[in-house]
Amino acid sequence: MQTTWSMAEAGGMRPTYGDTDSIFLDNPQPGQVEWLMNAVKERLRLDLALEKQYSLCVLPAAKKAYYGIFADGTSDLKGLTAVKSNSPRFIQKVFQDCVRELSSVRNLEGYEEAKKRIIALVLEAEEDLRTGRASLGDLVYSVQLSFDPKERQAGNAELTPQPYQCAMQLLEHGEKVARGDVVDFIKVKPFYFRGKTFTVKPTKYVKSVSEINVDDYIRNMITALGQTFAPMGIRLEKPEKTISDWL
Repeated sequence: MQTTWSMAEAGGMRPTYGDTDSIFLDNPQPGQVEWLMNAVKERLRLDLALEKQYSLCVLPAAKKAYYGIFADGTSDLKGLTAVKSNSPRFIQKVFQDCVRELSSVRNLEGYEEAKKRIIALVLEAEEDLRTGRASLGDLVYSVQLSFDPKERQAGNAELTPQPYQCAMQLLEHGEKVARGDVVDFIKVKPFYFRGKTFTVKPTKYVKSVSEINVDDYIRNMITALGQTFAPMGIRLEKPEKTISDWL
């Protein structure tokens, strides 16, 4: 693939990313793609095929995680933090809404306008968290336990990972929890439990949005979305609250 990259550059193309068995080309002409496939087959005896064509593709710094928008507006998401299965529905929905704003982009002007709409969505989501408009059901993390929670409960470590904080509380209430089980919890304001500071509660024991650790959710949302949108020049970690400050 390194040789293929060099051949693409020699042929006037702009390769932007290469993996074990693939190469990403920035806006190549149809004739160039066909030339590259033929040249690689002749020189390296490898058969290349055109797998996907995106109208827009965003490659974060960790290229293994990326997404693309096809010409029909559908999205192709690969390994992005914001869409992990254990992410709260709230963060997943904000991410999907942001990606949807990119689905109609066809030129640079539309791209810049979409960036502004994405920022507005993130600011609105932050406001929903701060004002308690986000529902408890959308803030749940679901994580599978890799270790026996009773062993973690007996440990002396000052900091207990959040999934095991949840498991320890369930055990305290007489519930059965074992390695391999999936626990559901919500991030709450710090409190003391058995002499340790805990930061989550099992979902069933959170009674009000007033218990939510809003700053923690905002921080998690910004981290998850920032991985994706930083390459677009959107600095979600900035404290300013106007759209122009985030571009």
